[in-house]
Amino acid sequence: MLSAAVLSLLIAAAQQSPPVEAEGPVATQRTTPRIPPGPPVDINNLPVPVGAPRDDFGLVAWCHGALRGHMDLAEQIGEADEEQQTIGREYLASYDAALRAAPQSKTTDGARTAAAARQTGYNSWAAARTAQNKETQKFTYLGWQLPGRCEHAAKRLSGNADLLGAAMAQPTREPPLPTGNPRTTP
Repeated sequence: MLSAAVLSLLIAAAQQSPPVEAEGPVATQRTTPRIPPGPPVDINNLPVPVGAPRDDFGLVAWCHGALRGHMDLAEQIGEADEEQQTIGREYLASYDAALRAAPQSKTTDGARTAAAARQTGYNSWAAARTAQNKETQKFTYLGWQLPGRCEHAAKRLSGNADLLGAAMAQPTREPPLPTGNPRTTP
């Protein structure tokens, strides 16, 4: 009899519940709240990479060295993807073009400044290149991306807003700046 009593209570409770009206789609899964977009990011207010110069000329040279070092690390650890290496070479050519367009590149002091900044960027990969643990090298390589400031500084320095687009469409045929190649420095 107890089960009949429970059953009659359930039936009575169901009859007292207000009817559910279908007024549109019914959610079948949880949704995350919509987060409104924040203000646009001002690339010039982002932090400058550690060890990189703050001025556009020095920063572009540093970015050139850092990217070259990253590409060399990829080759060293066997993670070099030909498409990524091609894009990297196009960026390097764009940075060279931006540096050549700068008045500083026409002076001996400017060439020295660019060479030093390029070497500093390249040397930022020294610990990863010499790490004994291959997994450390791999994850260091995979965890890095070129700072967005590099592209913007190169565009400002060259005066060409489409600098990287132009370089990717038609690679630079001019030789790199004669400031030395960071690859030759241990």
